[in-house]
Amino acid sequence: MESFPRGEVGAIFRLEGVLIDTTGFQHKAWSFVAAEMDFKSPSIDDVCRAAILRPAVAVRDVFYWTDDILLCQEVATAHNSHLVTSQLCMETHSALI
Repeated sequence: MESFPRGEVGAIFRLEGVLIDTTGFQHKAWSFVAAEMDFKSPSIDDVCRAAILRPAVAVRDVFYWTDDILLCQEVATAHNSHLVTSQLCMETHSALI
């Protein structure tokens, strides 16, 4: 067995959707972005398919909102911003309870 230089090993895993079902949370974020940018609201099935892709790829290949690479990235950035904002609001609300 090979040893590691420092004898330590670390790993980072993306666990969203594994321990807790985040489909509803993701659906709200995608729906908010769709309404904000005047796109058709995604179905739950589309959100499930999008969960395994990068957001910009999901915009193009799952939701079929646009083929414009720059707009795909703009929509993905808006989605990520909404997720972060929503998460901060949830954490603040939880801290108040």
